[in-house]
Amino acid sequence: MSDEFDWSEFKGEEVVRAQQAVVVYENPDGDLAIRQEAAPYAKDDAWVVIPKKDVFTLIAMLKKLTEAN
Repeated sequence: MSDEFDWSEFKGEEVVRAQQAVVVYENPDGDLAIRQEAAPYAKDDAWVVIPKKDVFTLIAMLKKLTEAN
């Protein structure tokens, strides 16, 4: 097996694609924070804060969207 591998030959055929880590946690204000690790070329992590009162609405929408497909 050669150490040289041309990934471009398999573009679009990846079975498992690379993905940055994602964490979900409660922030100091008690709200839900979703944070994605920065890509190698990015300076900062991407994140979004969902107010605690809206978490169940978010969950309901995520379930609706995933069950529809």
